[in-house]
Amino acid sequence: MARVLLAGRRLRRRGRRLDHNLIFLRLLSGRDPETGERWVWRDPGFVSAPLRFGLQAGLATLAMLAILTFVDSLSTAAIAAGLASSVVGIFIAPSNSTARIRSVVGGHGAALVLGSIFSAILFLAPVEIFLQDRSTVLHLSLALAVGGSMLLMAITNTEHPPAAGTALGMASREFDVLIFFSIIGAVGLLAILKLVLRPYLRDLT
Repeated sequence: MARVLLAGRRLRRRGRRLDHNLIFLRLLSGRDPETGERWVWRDPGFVSAPLRFGLQAGLATLAMLAILTFVDSLSTAAIAAGLASSVVGIFIAPSNSTARIRSVVGGHGAALVLGSIFSAILFLAPVEIFLQDRSTVLHLSLALAVGGSMLLMAITNTEHPPAAGTALGMASREFDVLIFFSIIGAVGLLAILKLVLRPYLRDLT
């Protein structure tokens, strides 16, 4: 009986080794380790229209370059990252609901307002008097700015996830009129680009 059990254990171990070897071989050959189907590393659309992919990526690059004239990427990293995400969304999937002009403008607008409000609460109001740990207030303000922006976007049907960067960027620093209007200018530029280029843009997804 003991020999039978020992033989059974050896067979199970051998089976596991074979399974591991099969998974490894599938990965090496570019196949899904579970199904064995060959992975497709390139989008089929790129194979048929590589020029369109390159053109829209180039337009996105130029759009981001123009936006960075409004927003200093070093001093307002979160805002610049949010706007960069908006650029990618508009040029990679222009027909997506989050890439609508209404969503881009409304989403960043909601985030700008909420971020500015929490910036005023954090940096203008003497909240540190009530809490010794200033970082607690900062984290709470940032979280509420993002959550409030999301709620406002959902209520107004202007869902645009990249706008969370605007909320974070505004709430994490003292209110600056120049940055406030720079964001308005950058978002306005994005809206104009989307409006002008809309007939020529295609989804790359």
